[in-house]
Amino acid sequence: MQEIKIHKKRDAFIQALLDTYQNNNSSGGETSRPIIDVLLNLQESEPGFYTGIIQAMLIAGTHTTVITLDSVVSQLIVHPEAFKKARDEINNQVGDSRLLNDADLAKLAYLHGAISETLRLGLVKVLPAHESSEDCMVGGYHILKGTQLLVNAWAVHSDPELWIEPDRFKPERFLQSEVQEKGGCKFIPSGLGRRVCPGEGIGMRVMALYLGTLIQCFDWEEVKEDHSQAPVKTNPKMAKKRLVKIIFRPHEALAKVLAQL
Repeated sequence: MQEIKIHKKRDAFIQALLDTYQNNNSSGGETSRPIIDVLLNLQESEPGFYTGIIQAMLIAGTHTTVITLDSVVSQLIVHPEAFKKARDEINNQVGDSRLLNDADLAKLAYLHGAISETLRLGLVKVLPAHESSEDCMVGGYHILKGTQLLVNAWAVHSDPELWIEPDRFKPERFLQSEVQEKGGCKFIPSGLGRRVCPGEGIGMRVMALYLGTLIQCFDWEEVKEDHSQAPVKTNPKMAKKRLVKIIFRPHEALAKVLAQL
């Protein structure tokens, strides 16, 4: 019952956001419109269907972006050499006289590599379930029609036969031919084929924009904590991921730009 109440409260909140947006943008007349406008117009023909799509964009896209961004930041703070390479790339391609924008992203290959490498290093475990539409053979096994199939993305991304030093955080591998080898099916954080995540493209761009802005505008410092009094973990399977605390300080070279915001 509590879960149902939470879902209803969430739906009411999102619907209020959509109603507010519609009321504030009802004049129209623009030749170029954001996708939310297009979906809201389509919603009039099939309210239930398009409301679900809009909610999925707001909820699923936001959650996965935040989780991934948090993980990339954690990787870069413990790999300062990678952070420096990402910042040097931004300095060379964008400079310090303005903030980076969407048009700069195509020139920031190392930045994209850092995001992809984080996704490869265990952030994506198992892909969403699929169902076989007919009897088939997979890896020498006979799969019956109607079987639920799960793809172990973690195993693919950690396979030493597919990746050189798979346990290392190495964004450079995405700048080289290593990713294109083995038929191009070794990096599958968003799925593969017709069932690939439809938000993969925009999700990567949004994450690159957020991450690039953090790298360009702030100096990062990890807060070191004393864990000597922490309880001893007796079950390695229950070990929790280390919590990383970071202080973000305005980057001196961007002081004038940040002061104008």
